[in-house]
Formats: sequence, structure tokens, C-alpha cells
Amino acid sequence: NNLTLSNVESIVGGNSNDGITLTMAALNAQINLGAGTDRLTLANVANSLTVSGVESLTSGSASDVITISGNIQGGTYNLGGGIDTLTLDHLNNSLTVSGVEQLIGGSGHDIVILGAAASGATIDLGAGSDTLLLGSFSNNLTVANIETLIGGGG
Repeated sequence: NNLTLSNVESIVGGNSNDGITLTMAALNAQINLGAGTDRLTLANVANSLTVSGVESLTSGSASDVITISGNIQGGTYNLGGGIDTLTLDHLNNSLTVSGVEQLIGGSGHDIVILGAAASGATIDLGAGSDTLLLGSFSNNLTVANIETLIGGGG
């Protein structure tokens, strides 16, 4: 299913692969795209939402606050420009992030890969046995509660 939507507060997907594009701000929205390989593209405005079942998320140049409900395995989240915050659930998570200025982990074992250079970012992966992999580019960030830190070639 591929849909372009606006003015929605709640979306529930099914078992298929879903591609959802929002054309207006998602404010305090709840989006659960269910099973499948699902993609969510946010409008190029400030967004505040909780997502689950979203394997790929892309936003624009405004500041976004995204909370992941449930675990994510192999996800790719690119929050673009702006001052963005991504909060992980208290489960085991594995994802690649870009354009995130503040990343907050939970109590699970998290594996986070930086998909682009981070400048001025703060990453606190919380409790658990957490791993942060830096890409092959220069990064300037503050980290906490990371048990394994792997650098790149930048």
C-alpha cells in the first residue's frame, strides 16, 4: 500500500509493505505500520510522533521529536535537518540513524550505526549492553552509556 495523507493523528497498517507520505505536520500522532517492510516519509515541517512497525523513516529540514514504540531491527531513520530527537523503546534495537541531534536509548541492548556525520549530537543509549558504530567520516558528538564504541576511517 502506498498512500499520501494529511491531517491524521493515527495510522494502523496491516501485514503488507506500506509506503506512507505525510504532507502536513504529524503532532502527537501514533503511527503503527504493522508487519512488512514499511516506509514513512514525514512532511518538511516540525513533527512529533510515536512510531512502531516503521523500518524506514525520512523527515525534512524542520525539528522532529520521534519515539519508537516496540523494538526495531535493521531500521533506517534519517531525520534530516533541524534539531531532532529520537527515543528508542526499552527493548533490543538495531538501526542506522542520520540527522539526529539527540538519541536516547532505553534499557535494552541497542546497536546504533551512524549513517552520516554527526556534529554536535548527544547520544545516550541508556542501560543495557549498547554498541555505537561511527561511520567513515568525521564526527563531533557527546556519548554516554555506550559499552562498545567502534570508530570509522574518517
